[in-house]
Amino acid sequence: MSGIIGAVISFTFSAIYWIILVWRSRFVAKLLEKVTNHECPRCGRTQLNVYFSDQTDNRVGAWCEFCNLKAYYFGERLVPINS
Repeated sequence: MSGIIGAVISFTFSAIYWIILVWRSRFVAKLLEKVTNHECPRCGRTQLNVYFSDQTDNRVGAWCEFCNLKAYYFGERLVPINS
């Protein structure tokens, strides 16, 4: 009888563990959306990728594929991380 109870408890905790992993991976996978072809303030090329919070208009950061500018947004202002 104790073997059956142990198996049920083990199965229950395994199921809960997998539910938490699946929930976390779905939550983490959709944090940012990338919008390409913005004009870079440093080099002037249209290779700036702007990153938004998922399904919102809140800009989070940016990266230029041409000059490697990396920056974050502070309100409407783009603040460079690297020089």
